[in-house]
Amino acid sequence: MLTADYPVERDLHLQGRGLLLVLSYYPVDRTRAPDASLPSLPRLLGSTRAALLHEAASLACATTSELADATGVSLPSVSRQLAVLRESGLVTSRRDGKRVIHATTPLGCRLLGRP
Repeated sequence: MLTADYPVERDLHLQGRGLLLVLSYYPVDRTRAPDASLPSLPRLLGSTRAALLHEAASLACATTSELADATGVSLPSVSRQLAVLRESGLVTSRRDGKRVIHATTPLGCRLLGRP
């Protein structure tokens, strides 16, 4: 018997058919909720963007790799999500040699409920 976490409880009977298991380097969902006092932020931005905004504010100035490590999201996904946050005026990004440093803007901080 194989047991897996799933949002709905159900039994699946294969009846002799095979089952393909695919291993993933990244956890399916390790993103952290930004703050319990701001329950609507993930609904507004999406859980990944909300987690990235929260981590960017917590780390003050963070690289793309640091944000990926902190949220458990792949580097390409972090880059795409940060582009959306940057276009929305919630984070700024600047190149520092080979790295890109991201910081939360005053608007992003206000959205997080921070001064």
